[in-house]
Amino acid sequence: MKITVEKLCKLLCENDGYLILTHRHPDCDTLGSALALTRLLQSFDKKVRAVCSDKITEKQKRLMDGYTFEDTAQPYDHVITVDVATPKLLGSYESLKNDIFLKIDHHLNREDFGEYSYVKDDYASCAEIILDICEYFEKQGKFTLTKDVASYIYCGMSSDTGGFIYSNTKPETHLKAARLLGCGINACRIDEELHITKTPDCIRAEGYALSHIKYELGCKIASVCFDMKTRNELKISEEDIADIVDIPRAVDGVDTAFSIKEEPDGSYRVSLRSGITDVSAVASAFGGGGHMRAAGCTISAKNIDEAYEAVVNECKKHIES
Repeated sequence: MKITVEKLCKLLCENDGYLILTHRHPDCDTLGSALALTRLLQSFDKKVRAVCSDKITEKQKRLMDGYTFEDTAQPYDHVITVDVATPKLLGSYESLKNDIFLKIDHHLNREDFGEYSYVKDDYASCAEIILDICEYFEKQGKFTLTKDVASYIYCGMSSDTGGFIYSNTKPETHLKAARLLGCGINACRIDEELHITKTPDCIRAEGYALSHIKYELGCKIASVCFDMKTRNELKISEEDIADIVDIPRAVDGVDTAFSIKEEPDGSYRVSLRSGITDVSAVASAFGGGGHMRAAGCTISAKNIDEAYEAVVNECKKHIES
């Protein structure tokens, strides 16, 4: 059932015992949204915890002030998802898909699930929805937006807008960011941590990516691939190549960029970015999803070359159409 923000806030007040789920391969929008909502509900003396099926990175831990999103196995009564377009993205928590009480999301391409649903697909980030919730309670005199909550929301917004440079950034996005800056957050630290600071291992991975970019259709499609052999030889972790798609994306003239990373289980994780092409349509062809300009999926293939051919052929269909 689709609901209004007023109904959403009423439900949050009337119930208790919340388990907040984030999506697998978490970014700082899902994490920041979940933690901000957690802190809001805790201010109402609600029992709540936020979890993720995957371990978060050291950088994410710093940005989330040490919150690990690990499950304590404590009992809960109501399940909430944040920034989750489909139950498939819940990872090990997908088994709870029929128990979801409330879905909070901003994806245009999404699956309908949950008893109640609040979606703002014109928002650049899910974190903006959490800000709306906070401001609703502020108007009711029940909550004051704190520096820590504002920081988590800003982290989510900056993450999903690429530091406010992606095409999903609107005038309203900047106005909301200004509201958060007014809470005294250290936006410079957050943005530097998100978009600038890198480990030596990450720099080494980027060096490899720069010298191994593949091009298709002239320069319209660019990509970089990491199989497990390469990852092991370079001694790089998932965190080191989490944003490696930004390397081919930065090439002048590229419309669609993607990265393929072989996972330890033999599957292939694909991240897609674009300037014009709807890459969510590319990802959905493999059972994934996301946004028009940023999407992802996980595919099965005999090897990374086969995975590459499958992805690049699907990209060509959408660029040429």
